[in-house]
Amino acid sequence: MQMKLSIGKKLFFSGLIVLFFIILIATAGDFFIRILKRTSRLMVIEFVEVEELQNLLHEVTQIASPLKTFLINGDGENADIFRSQVAKAKEKITVCKMVITERHNKKILDHLQTSFTEVDSLGELLFSLPPGTDVGKKGSLLNQIEIVIDDDINQIQLLLDEIKKEVSKYVKINKTATLHSAITIVSLGIILAFTVILGGYIFIKKLTSSVIRLLATIQKVGKGNIKAKVDIESHDEFGLIAGAFNTMLDRIDEITVSRNHYTNVLNSMFNGVIVSDPQGRITSLNRAACQMLGDSEENLTGTLMMDFIDTSLEEKRSASGVHAGPKDVQSEVTLVSRHGINIPVLYTQSVIADIGGNITGYVSVFHNLTEQKNIERQIGQIRRERAIAIHDAQEKERLRIATDLHDGIVQMLTSVSYSIQNLESEILSEADNVKTEIARANEQVNTAIVECRRISHNLIPLALHDFGLVPAISHLIARVSQENAIRLHFDSFNMEKRTDARIEKVLYRICQESITNILKHSKATEAYVQLIRHDETIVLIVEDNGIGFNVNSPAKDRNGIGLETIRTRVDDFGGNLTIQSSEQNGTELIIEIPCINSRS
Repeated sequence: MQMKLSIGKKLFFSGLIVLFFIILIATAGDFFIRILKRTSRLMVIEFVEVEELQNLLHEVTQIASPLKTFLINGDGENADIFRSQVAKAKEKITVCKMVITERHNKKILDHLQTSFTEVDSLGELLFSLPPGTDVGKKGSLLNQIEIVIDDDINQIQLLLDEIKKEVSKYVKINKTATLHSAITIVSLGIILAFTVILGGYIFIKKLTSSVIRLLATIQKVGKGNIKAKVDIESHDEFGLIAGAFNTMLDRIDEITVSRNHYTNVLNSMFNGVIVSDPQGRITSLNRAACQMLGDSEENLTGTLMMDFIDTSLEEKRSASGVHAGPKDVQSEVTLVSRHGINIPVLYTQSVIADIGGNITGYVSVFHNLTEQKNIERQIGQIRRERAIAIHDAQEKERLRIATDLHDGIVQMLTSVSYSIQNLESEILSEADNVKTEIARANEQVNTAIVECRRISHNLIPLALHDFGLVPAISHLIARVSQENAIRLHFDSFNMEKRTDARIEKVLYRICQESITNILKHSKATEAYVQLIRHDETIVLIVEDNGIGFNVNSPAKDRNGIGLETIRTRVDDFGGNLTIQSSEQNGTELIIEIPCINSRS
């Protein structure tokens, strides 16, 4: 399409017209300003001339005063005053000759200069008359001087009137020039404003009508009417835009089938798919993603994808690939829907880049792990229940073995001990070596009895079975403190009521294992055991002042398997184990076991 007159050319010619009127206004203004400057300069000169002539007039009017005073009182000082006044008048004439231009009658000034010489001569003649001279003669001389002075004053007044007429003429010229300049500039300004407003209205109306038609077509396309066309027939840029837009709509219409197919494929996917821009704002998503986030595609488009990720720090860090640069991300995160429902998902992100390698967006796929997590929780619950059942079975087996030891072997050994003692009393007269052998056998039997009882108590402490966890641990600590060079301290809080027997047994075993580890490895001189019951958990704290160890070192580098045994017991009951230790600073174990139930 060929453009007859583009928008740029139209604006250029409109600007030329406006510029032409502006130049006219500036030229008219400059012309009238020149006139005003010229007349104003002449007026300033005329005012200076008037001022000097008025000064001259003032000096001339003062010449006759000392002569009159001399005739009245005959004071000789008036002669000096007269001479001084005549000299001032002559000086003013000289100044006036310099100031007054050739436009005026400067011959009057020459006449005044001659006249002042005559006045000076007559005055000197008056002052030179003897004191007895007739008054009438003196008055005649004074009258001649006054006639000359009056004539001079009239001449000065004529010159002043002439200059004042010039000033009036210049004032009139200024007023006329000002009026004409105002009329000219205002007229040109009105013509310029009318041209700009009318031309701008026509141009903007044509421009907005094209924009409105283009916008109306865009809105139709936005509502899904791809068959809509832009109806602009102007031969300017909007005509080109309309043609290009209509061509683009035809192209979109051609690929609509592929787009619908693509959309159907995405909506049929089980996984949620979200496409976002480089800033992480959602640009499109499929039906599964809308269901996960609990809102429509229209409402979700434009929101930040990270707003739907759980706010925990670790998940934010692992799911922040949108801001992590050009890389792919895969991790497990928790989605939070608009209804506040937490959905565990496997999150996979891929980068969308253009041909130049610039990131244009991200594709994120969310695989719902809710069912998998539920199965894992069920498996974990079953595993814990089985582990607890195994622990319970082990405790029952220990009880059976302990009972067998106590009721069987211990009783038999006790009977053997009594028999040996009776035999010893019956053979008092026998040799000393026989008595020594009997005593040694009795000692060995008693040692075996003590060892069997110790093994029996270790297998199942009677204090735990009969009195509960607190007395059992107190008895354990008292016995260990008696048998070893270490000070053990025990405190319990809110443990008046007994809890589930399985929890009592596992806490007792953990405490027993912890104390054993302290005796074997810590080289501690003092240790503290605390047992605290909360509403939903029981906390066991075991702390020593031993050599400690590096908690970050691999388990294989540590001595023994005690800590791993403790960790396994805690995990089986769904508890938490916290180990705080460093080399030469002792060790602290904090074990939290959830309460299963309780009984008084």
